[in-house]
Amino acid sequence: MEKILNFISQFIQTEEGRKYLYELKEEEEIENIRKRYDEYRMYSELLRRKFFSIPEYKKYETSISISKYFVSFRDYLRKIFEIKREIVSIKQDVDFFLPINESILSFYQRLELTFDDEGNIKDSASETLQKIREKKRSLYKDIEKKLKSIIENFRKENILRDEEIHFKEGRFTLCLKTLIPNTILVSYSRSGESYFVEPEEIVNLNVKFRHLEEIEKEEEKRILNNIFLIYNDLKNEISELINYVTKLDYYQAIYLFADRISGEIPQFGKEKKFKLIYCYHPLLKVILDKKCVSYDIEFDEDKEVLLVTGPNGGGKTTFLEAIYLLIRMIKRGIPVPASSLSYFYIPDRIFMAGFEERSKIEEGFSSFTLYLEEIKNSINNSSQHKLVLLDEFMGNTDPEEGGNLGVGILKDLRDRKIKTICATHNDKIKTYLQDEKGILISAFTLDFESLKPTYRIEVMKVSPSFATFVARKCGLPESIFQKMPQSQELIDKIYKLKSEIEKEREELNKEKENLKKEKERIEQEYKRNLKKKIEEFSKEITKILREFELKREKKILKEAIKKIEEKKEELETDKLKNLKIGEIYSLKDGSTFGKLISIKGDKALLEISGKKIEIPISFLREKKEKFEEEKIKVNSYTFPLPPRVLSIRGMNREEAEELLERFLYDARAAGYNEVRIVHGEGKGILKKLVIDVIKNMDFVAEFFHPSWNEGGEGVTIVRFRKI
Repeated sequence: MEKILNFISQFIQTEEGRKYLYELKEEEEIENIRKRYDEYRMYSELLRRKFFSIPEYKKYETSISISKYFVSFRDYLRKIFEIKREIVSIKQDVDFFLPINESILSFYQRLELTFDDEGNIKDSASETLQKIREKKRSLYKDIEKKLKSIIENFRKENILRDEEIHFKEGRFTLCLKTLIPNTILVSYSRSGESYFVEPEEIVNLNVKFRHLEEIEKEEEKRILNNIFLIYNDLKNEISELINYVTKLDYYQAIYLFADRISGEIPQFGKEKKFKLIYCYHPLLKVILDKKCVSYDIEFDEDKEVLLVTGPNGGGKTTFLEAIYLLIRMIKRGIPVPASSLSYFYIPDRIFMAGFEERSKIEEGFSSFTLYLEEIKNSINNSSQHKLVLLDEFMGNTDPEEGGNLGVGILKDLRDRKIKTICATHNDKIKTYLQDEKGILISAFTLDFESLKPTYRIEVMKVSPSFATFVARKCGLPESIFQKMPQSQELIDKIYKLKSEIEKEREELNKEKENLKKEKERIEQEYKRNLKKKIEEFSKEITKILREFELKREKKILKEAIKKIEEKKEELETDKLKNLKIGEIYSLKDGSTFGKLISIKGDKALLEISGKKIEIPISFLREKKEKFEEEKIKVNSYTFPLPPRVLSIRGMNREEAEELLERFLYDARAAGYNEVRIVHGEGKGILKKLVIDVIKNMDFVAEFFHPSWNEGGEGVTIVRFRKI
């Protein structure tokens, strides 16, 4: 897990964010893990639109002045406010990601008014300070004016070393070549050739200036002290703000890492099952990216033990490590390289054997002892939810005795309902547990053509270790293989042959599946064509019936009945295209059944009540379907004339719409030129409905409202097109 955290830390910009990453504890409660992922979803929605430059927060150190520290803190706040503005600009909930209260904003504004970029206190820090400095500037002008006058006199006497005004020991002085009366010696050069003197004319002005400086320092001290007190009072708010910035830094790093590994949020819980879909080892995904091979395997609750077999170097250990790392990533709320449809069992405790630390072995523990110690701990642990990962199971002891012991251990873990994933090379364990209830066997396969592992895991398969193949691939001298007992090489060849047979079986199953899909495609195509024919037939009959409604001729109705019979015959013929010899079919009457013996052209030979009868295929019906002749009495078929006026006032929209459509079609069929629809004025809802319905009818020529004395806006008159 440390390697994954180290990789994520490369995307983190601040020390606080890095500290948060490493100190964040793994959650055990499923609900708390969900809350972490919910929080990540919120941040990922933000980060999909914008990445942020996160400022580094620096704590106060005595090595720098307090004013310099406050300048750096002011700059920190300035960058945070810039991030806040960016969040607002992309219309995200800024109060969720970066809430800043008024007190922090006010403190920032005070810092802006108090310090310049070098840490000097500005005049705007306080009104008192501003007045003191204004007095100082005014007093300095007076001092400067007097000293310039004195310089002019001293220049004539040729006693000036230079014409500059020097500030020495808190006083304004002039530099002379020699001492003269009416001046006070303040300082002199090391060579003793230059004297810095204070003329008596400015002594009082210097005193006043020093006094103002002392007052200024006191005011600056008061300002700094006041800022420090406010800073202390805001420590909780500042700490909370820093936490929000830290979380933004952390989640931005998680988002970038998830993007690197194609990470998703999977399903997870306490159900003891694994469903791995497009699942990868996270570190291999970082290194290999698209070349990385996925794990696709389902390990349900009814199977307690997953037994993993396969060649040396085939990926078994990597698979166990992947399960361990992915579970720990989920507990931290980090997206994992797996489909979101994957499911992970989240145990309270993971026990691992076969991954011993070298330090323990160096202390005198044997690897086999450590292995058994971890298995014992997993059994004795009282937790209901635990996962046991066993690598190189029984690989460090006698194969025969270890095989017997391994079978006993795995059966016991199964009976105790302890979810276990075990990788082994032991043939006895593979053989004894291959068909054992509650144990799912799987294998990492080997490509025999290239003699390279595929790194793909497949269930219901057992794979040998292929020690001879792997050894040859590693380039061991051929002399070694010539000195091997022939039995081992024969075993490897048998397993290779078995694998090739299984491969052929898989190809046959794939071909079978393809044929099944082709059959389904043909059936669907047939259904689509049948549906199309029915729709065409329906339109044709509707057209005929409308023509009958308009002309009311018996000849047209008889023609419709004939069409129906023809179409029924056509549909029945279509249905019987795939007649099957030996199946039972009914005749047209629906009460006579017979077994189909053979088909010759358009004739079918049936066995009915022990007798063989030849009939046209069109007479056949499927056994389960019974057809009755439609009997329509033309003489009794009459149409009452519809009214010319329809009132829909007081109806709801659905009632009115259905009645209105039927009324208009009936009026059109009756041969009316125009009709009246009474809907009332009201809120105009029914009036709008009438207009919407009329617009969709192509046989309407025009519609309008009559004059006020005939109903006005409460009535719509509809005129039909001429036929």
